[in-house]
Amino acid sequence: MNFDTSGPLTAGTLVEYPPSSGAEANSLPPTGSPTVALPFVCDRVGCSKSFEKNHQLNRHLGWHDKKLQCPLHPDCDKRYQYSKDLEKHIWSHHQKWAEDTGRPPIRTKCKMCEAILERPDNAKRHLDEVHKGIKRRRGPGG
Repeated sequence: MNFDTSGPLTAGTLVEYPPSSGAEANSLPPTGSPTVALPFVCDRVGCSKSFEKNHQLNRHLGWHDKKLQCPLHPDCDKRYQYSKDLEKHIWSHHQKWAEDTGRPPIRTKCKMCEAILERPDNAKRHLDEVHKGIKRRRGPGG
């Protein structure tokens, strides 16, 4: 089997990559198949991930970049792709700092039973499921 990755990769090009090994393989999110042949290929050094759809590749590239740094850097080296995940980190690990600096809290109190929920989306789900009897739709296996 020949794994030539020297030429330019474009959308629609099928490239087959060998399975990853070593420490890098454990640090990246799983793709499910050890040998992948999909059209949208990550161009990052040491990454052999490919995806069926372009939006999946774009989401994956954000995983590499993680541009949002914890504000307590260099004491905390955590980085996140999404601001909601950074806020969850700050309120989970640096609560005193967040309170002292006046950072807006993300915890929400239920309007009906005063339960405290960590995120606004959890509060809405709690209200729907517990108080309105609306069950959320779950996908296969969920």
